[in-house]
Amino acid sequence: DGAKRWSLALRHLLIGLTEQTQPWVESEVSVLRIGPAIILGMPGEVFPELAVGGYDGRYAFGRPVLTSGNPDPPDLSQAPKGPFLRDLVKSPVPMLAGLANDELGYLVPAYDFKARQSKLMLPRMRGHHYEETNSIGPAATGLLSEAAARLLKSSR
Repeated sequence: DGAKRWSLALRHLLIGLTEQTQPWVESEVSVLRIGPAIILGMPGEVFPELAVGGYDGRYAFGRPVLTSGNPDPPDLSQAPKGPFLRDLVKSPVPMLAGLANDELGYLVPAYDFKARQSKLMLPRMRGHHYEETNSIGPAATGLLSEAAARLLKSSR
């Protein structure tokens, strides 16, 4: 149905490059309609709190929302409140596809993006912050989410 390209700045792996010479990554989000289904394609691994929400406990099914023993758990009061990506897909059969057309790594929500301020974002922060070092940086998630919302709105 539609696709839109966006340029994203790489946050790390650019040791020694000046701001003017740092490359940008071109990627895209996509929308595909198949009968009553609309599939939103995101170019990375989308965290659930961006895709469907749930940190209010609605999808916990009696289990704890946070992993016990995490020395630096996310502040759930700062988790996204919506609308979530699935909410934006106005269809009787809304679907989300991650790693669609690209592999930008993890799309970590800004409220829980914790990484060292070094070019390589290493060593990793304490707790569950592996994903940050396997992403292209904190700005990508917001840019791609906004691009998805605009594309879905324009393709109705």
